[in-house]
Amino acid sequence: MEFSLFSEKINSKNNTISIFFLLLFFVDFISKIIHGSSDPIFSFASVTKLLVEFVIIIYLFLNYKVVNKYLIVGLILLFMIFFLGNLFNKSQTGLFQRLLNNIKIFNWYIFIFILTLLFDVLRTKENYKSIVNQLFKTFLIVFVINSIGMIAGFIFDIHIFQSYSYGRFGYIGFIRNVSLASYIYMTFTSFFYLKYNHKKTKLNLFYLLASFFISLLIGTKAILLFNILFCIYFISLYSIKYLIYFLLLISISISLFFDFLFGYFKIYYPVLYSVYKENDVFTMLFSLRNISFSQNFIPYIKNNWTFINYLFGGAEFNKHRVEFEIVDFFWFFGIVGTIIYFYIANKYVIRFRSILEYKPIIIIIIVTNLAGSFFSSVPVITFFYVLILYVKNLECNTNRKNKN
Repeated sequence: MEFSLFSEKINSKNNTISIFFLLLFFVDFISKIIHGSSDPIFSFASVTKLLVEFVIIIYLFLNYKVVNKYLIVGLILLFMIFFLGNLFNKSQTGLFQRLLNNIKIFNWYIFIFILTLLFDVLRTKENYKSIVNQLFKTFLIVFVINSIGMIAGFIFDIHIFQSYSYGRFGYIGFIRNVSLASYIYMTFTSFFYLKYNHKKTKLNLFYLLASFFISLLIGTKAILLFNILFCIYFISLYSIKYLIYFLLLISISISLFFDFLFGYFKIYYPVLYSVYKENDVFTMLFSLRNISFSQNFIPYIKNNWTFINYLFGGAEFNKHRVEFEIVDFFWFFGIVGTIIYFYIANKYVIRFRSILEYKPIIIIIIVTNLAGSFFSSVPVITFFYVLILYVKNLECNTNRKNKN
């Protein structure tokens, strides 16, 4: 009786999910102030996220009758794959220690499914629409707050809002680190594009343009690549002729201002410039990921993997990861585990054919595979899941109109 009463109290609050969303956003910033650029296992942010996840699991338990049992089975299967991958791994690190070191990363990977379970339960409630609409409003509020922080950081050179602790250009506002900021602003731009595409108002266009241009302050190759691909897609919707003009403009600008751009790069991106001088352009563009692939990934699987590991994976991400997303998936889950992971995602999170209809999400996935650490980041997945909810909301409205 007490459990069911507690459950009803949670359901009666339309803004509980939005509060959790704001909490996950701000605890990352607090953690950045406390811990700096380091990411200890038991950081303030990690503990808070675990508590939020614990509350979600309790809520799912209280509503076990409507919880998706098939998705639960899928998560158990993924855990078995994770365990078997570590069991057959020949690493000198003990099995228990490897499991302990990487269970947090496994939890990060499955967080998107935890959110799916939560919203599947919420969807059965009468106030689901109000909950989701409130979440969309909170999403917008976070965008405004963080963008103000980025602009203020740029104008007044505020250290805590900078992307890097050393002499490289970039501002990320309240977000904990630069890789999170890149993915989050890709998600913002995609979200506002879908809103503008759905309803072409001046306000929606303003948010889309603001997200696009403010994201340039982050100063990463990932966000630059996303914005270029997004521009190519956006312009191609209106005119192939203008797309050709755009590509020619970029090519001519690079040719004419190459020396200037190279000098700017040397001053504001000295670390990457030194990588270029010591290696090559390819290594610089991939931020040493190609070297990590050859020096970490290949030797690791040669020295530690059995045939079983090619099926079920077996990684020690506390030591190494490549940060090419699909390579890291294979390293962590193996061939079978990766296929099962994305089968579950397609079945229960969002249909891949839906993604094909919304091209900005495809662009995010393209950049993700080159930059890595997308699906294994709780803050990124939380923001991305709001985008998924918006896509589902659009599809639901479209289906309803077609029926009428």
